[in-house]
Amino acid sequence: MMFDKAIQPYIDANQQLDKNTLCNLPEAVLYLPTPDNYVANIRQYPIPYTLQPKVMEIINSWLEDGIIVPAQPSAWNLPMTVTLKKNLDGTVLPVNNHQLPLISDIFNSMSNAVVFSTLNLKSAFNQFPVYGPDQVKTTFTAPNNLQYMYRGAPFGISTIN
Repeated sequence: MMFDKAIQPYIDANQQLDKNTLCNLPEAVLYLPTPDNYVANIRQYPIPYTLQPKVMEIINSWLEDGIIVPAQPSAWNLPMTVTLKKNLDGTVLPVNNHQLPLISDIFNSMSNAVVFSTLNLKSAFNQFPVYGPDQVKTTFTAPNNLQYMYRGAPFGISTIN
């Protein structure tokens, strides 16, 4: 109970953060250095018509979450890559046949711990801010023919992997 009282102000402060806030540590900023006068402009790969509503739903959620912003027309354009899962229930994945630990074993292993936490790493890449002048280098064209660019790092940028 003492721990709950001690941490509650931090939980309250965290809940007050704007959901569009990116990591504010200077070392978290993603720079995308490119040679002078270099531009990448690749036409968007075809996205099947049946998937376009889902793609737009994801793009709208990125806009709402501040991960992307509308982009001004520029010489930069990198295509989105849309991939499908073979089976939405995950049955194509191999079954893990390893034994799960007993809850009593988990509790015993944590018996001397002081702080317990969980982390949700969903969209963790997107929390690293892209350096302002480099954001244009992440421009992509959506199925609605509008261009957007990332404020937070897109998944798959090799300099962050």
